[in-house]
Amino acid sequence: MNFRRLLAITTCWAGLALPLHADAGSDYDSIRALLPRLEGGQLLDAYYKLYNICYYNNDQKRERQAIDELRREAERQGNLERQGAARTALLYYYYNFDMVDSMKLELPGQKKFFADHGLWNFYYDSWLQLANSYIFAGQNNMALHELKLMYDDAQRRSNDYGIAIASMGMGNAYLNIAYYEEAIKAFEHSIGLMQDMETKSPKLLDIYPYYCDALADRKDYQKILAVTDGWLDYLQRHKSKLGLGVGNVEQSDYFTYYYNARATALMGLGRFDEAEQLLQKAYENTKAAEDVSQLSVLFNMAALYLKKGSYAKALGLNDRVLSFYDRMADPVGLLVSKKQRAEILYLSGRSAEAARLYKEVYYLADSLNMDGTKNQLTEFSTMFKVDELEREQREARVRNNYLILSVIIVSLLLIAAVALYMMRRLRKKNDELTVARDQAQESLRMKTAFVHNISHEIRTPLNILSGLTQ
Repeated sequence: MNFRRLLAITTCWAGLALPLHADAGSDYDSIRALLPRLEGGQLLDAYYKLYNICYYNNDQKRERQAIDELRREAERQGNLERQGAARTALLYYYYNFDMVDSMKLELPGQKKFFADHGLWNFYYDSWLQLANSYIFAGQNNMALHELKLMYDDAQRRSNDYGIAIASMGMGNAYLNIAYYEEAIKAFEHSIGLMQDMETKSPKLLDIYPYYCDALADRKDYQKILAVTDGWLDYLQRHKSKLGLGVGNVEQSDYFTYYYNARATALMGLGRFDEAEQLLQKAYENTKAAEDVSQLSVLFNMAALYLKKGSYAKALGLNDRVLSFYDRMADPVGLLVSKKQRAEILYLSGRSAEAARLYKEVYYLADSLNMDGTKNQLTEFSTMFKVDELEREQREARVRNNYLILSVIIVSLLLIAAVALYMMRRLRKKNDELTVARDQAQESLRMKTAFVHNISHEIRTPLNILSGLTQ
């Protein structure tokens, strides 16, 4: 069974030094009391820890306050890394509290900020939230379209983190549409890249649970054991950065998903006692919180007791899961839980009850399939409209380019015509000036000859007069 939740492990190690289900009141108040005496990096760390406490304890009002305080202080100190953390946290806030429209409105500005300042991890983390919103809404084709854009963008920038994040998102989308082979390939590609940068990012803790889900759907239990070995090694080597350096490390919620995934593999291999020990540890970690992490554990425990023939225990655990999904009006969760319950009833000999429940399951599955088909048609229609809009925008850009090019060509032709006209006029003027010059030269020559002749004619009588006078 695939349970989903959005983990907040997206920013930097320093902010994760708190247990996931800390005592919200005491920790929050004690850190608040310290704030006036802190400055610099310590003050930023304190604000970040306040955010983590609010996040993991689902305190919506205080969480938004902590995000705003962290961002203001980071801006005051000029700390880009913490500004990135606060901006990404705001997008998570919108996503987790079902304010997707606000997230979509906020996203372009945040992406531009991250790109302008070279904060590429935050850039791709924030972009991933848009794809996650499509996956959560069941719009997996829209998600895959967005993730392909992200993947291509990361490739152009040669950014391995962006490629890994996009691959992880693709794996989730493929998993949701039961395309398990492609999901496994995408997760393996993501993990391979992440392992090379594990000291920079704890994102592997987001990928491992989904990867093991895909392997479980393929019943590749031996592979899950190998993956969880690496998963445990990762947790142990980074326990101090994850805030697991004191107390019983294995009681942290970071281990809950590890226990659950490994127990799934052990159940599949018939190693029920080992699986039960791990599930008991996982249950202890989730007793204080009734969320999807606990539901996943309860579901697996019911499946384990079903395999062991402890039908009363299996039914009791299944009741709790069904009750939760009934309160949440979650049709997918109800379908899977009712199917498990029908199987328990059938194997325990309560065939009539099982038959009635199987009938409910059939009608519920049929209704979900119809809804899924409608959603898919709506999604395709939306994608078509988006593609049509993009095509129209491309055509408009091409038309604009042609128009601009036409204007440039016409302008050049006009300039050439004017230049040609001016050259002809200039040539005509030059010819006229040449003729005038030649005429002037001829007139000057004639004047010179005339003066010469006149001087000769006057000189002769003057000579005669001069002689007579003498």
